[in-house]
Amino acid sequence: GEACFALYADVNSSGGESATLALNGLEVYGWKIRCDLAECNYIEFLTALDPSYEAFKDIFKGDEFQYAKFGFCGPGCCGGNYKVDVAIYFDNGGGLFGVSRLGANLEIPVMSNFTARASFSTMEPVLGFGWTFKF
Repeated sequence: GEACFALYADVNSSGGESATLALNGLEVYGWKIRCDLAECNYIEFLTALDPSYEAFKDIFKGDEFQYAKFGFCGPGCCGGNYKVDVAIYFDNGGGLFGVSRLGANLEIPVMSNFTARASFSTMEPVLGFGWTFKF
C-alpha cells in the first residue's frame, strides 16, 4: 500500500520586486489523506477548513466540510474489473454523527466491450445510469 498527504494552503507574503519579500504566514484551507490498500482499493479523507476554497467548490454542498471515501474493485464476470466508490459527507447539522449525504459510483463490465455505470446521491436524491460501448 501507499499513503499520500495533500495540503491545500497558500503563503501570505508582502513586498517583492523592488521591496524586501516577507513571508507573513501560511493559510491552510484543508488537507487530504489517501491510503492505497491494493491496486485500486483505497480509503480517502478530505477535510476543508474553508469549503469555499476553489479546489473544494465542486465537492462540498451547503455546510459540508469533510468526507470519507472508500474505493474498491475486483475482477468482473465477463472480463475487466468492476469499480465501486462510496463517499460519506459530513457537516455540523443534525444528522446522525454529522452525516449530511451519501454518494456512490459503480462500474461493471457486462461484456469485454460494454461497461455499465450507475451513480447515486442522497442530496436530491438522484440515481443515474450510463454505459460505454467500445469496438
